[in-house]
Amino acid sequence: MSRSNNDEMEYRKKIENLVSWCQDNNLSLNVSKTKEIVINFKKRRGTHTPFCIDGAEVEMVENFKRLGVNITNNFSWTTHIEAMTKKAHQRLYFLGGLRKFGM
Repeated sequence: MSRSNNDEMEYRKKIENLVSWCQDNNLSLNVSKTKEIVINFKKRRGTHTPFCIDGAEVEMVENFKRLGVNITNNFSWTTHIEAMTKKAHQRLYFLGGLRKFGM
């Protein structure tokens, strides 16, 4: 068994432990809001089967936004910088419109 298979088995075991801990403590996981992102810096990326919680498959994503920061599966800042640049342009356009009216 290769190291990556061992890593994935350990990862899945940790997820199972989390799910059972939540059940033991009367907590429910909202699977519809749960996302999975696989961070892998290898040139040859293997396949990763998504895991299920209570029979529902967890969505795999390549990027997501958390606390205002866009995180990608390769830790590139490009998506975050593009989003911040777009937001800055929108606000500058609005301020330019205010200046046009003498405010």
